[in-house]
Amino acid sequence: MNWKNKYSYRNKKDIKATNPSNNPYVFENMFRGNPYIKEVSLHKETIYIEEETFKDCTSLEKVNIPPMVKYLTSKMFYGCTSLREIIVENPIPLKYYPEHFCGMADGELDNDTDLLYCVRIKRLFTEQGKCFEGVDKKKCIIRVPKGSVELYKEAKEWKEFENIVEI
Repeated sequence: MNWKNKYSYRNKKDIKATNPSNNPYVFENMFRGNPYIKEVSLHKETIYIEEETFKDCTSLEKVNIPPMVKYLTSKMFYGCTSLREIIVENPIPLKYYPEHFCGMADGELDNDTDLLYCVRIKRLFTEQGKCFEGVDKKKCIIRVPKGSVELYKEAKEWKEFENIVEI
């Protein structure tokens, strides 16, 4: 089954959306650019959200990130100018991909798939600062699990947000 085509909200006028319960990935084209969507509730089994997933969702106000998601991706919320609430269910602050995530030397790559993967990871790392570009960090509330507020306030990825509170 082609999940990328079956569960696309790019052109739908729904104001609330979610990813399917039997698919742990949120694809880059699933929500990107939808001007209608206001709230996205990701299924609790979600483990990965691709880059640019919510890019230019200008009406998006609220989104939850389930507990098994560990990484922020490039331009994830880029251009989400209406975003006012992010519920992050992981008690450990989500981080950008580490620089050494793709530490293979070019000679160690076995095939084109490995090379493509490595290039993609390096792009994610170099564009990490654009993850929240356009989001008002003074108005957007970050809700995190009990006991995690200080961890998020100290994490470089989240410390610019002024309102980090417990769920």
